[in-house]
Amino acid sequence: MVRDCDYSQKHGKFMCILHDIIAIAIKSLAIFTVLLIILGTISSILVIYKVIWENGLLLNSAGFFQIFSEIMLVLIAVEIFQNIAMYIRTDVIPIKLVLATALIAVARKFIIIDVSKDGPLYIFALASAVIAIGFSYWLIARHHHKTSN
Repeated sequence: MVRDCDYSQKHGKFMCILHDIIAIAIKSLAIFTVLLIILGTISSILVIYKVIWENGLLLNSAGFFQIFSEIMLVLIAVEIFQNIAMYIRTDVIPIKLVLATALIAVARKFIIIDVSKDGPLYIFALASAVIAIGFSYWLIARHHHKTSN
């Protein structure tokens, strides 16, 4: 399967076979992620319908949080698919996109946070994660900007 595989090196053929197996696994993950996005979209539509059916068009905060949580899950799945697709196209792990996906995931946690259940330590940990991921994203973006100029 791998066209640019070098059989001349020691263990070359063996490593090429392993690379082929990994390529198949990654493409399978892409297919499963698309299925997950489709199922997540259907689930989101059902949740929106259920919340509106139970509360009418005037939604309470719990209804909004439930709807946004479902939508954010689908968006995270889309971001993960983008990560996989970029890896398939370039054979490079897209660090900047991975960090953006992590920021979306943490943002989702903030959107659905239940202050009555989650204590200050949990909120502090989420805030620390946002700062760490945001700083990492800034460093990577700054590095890309410097190298492109």
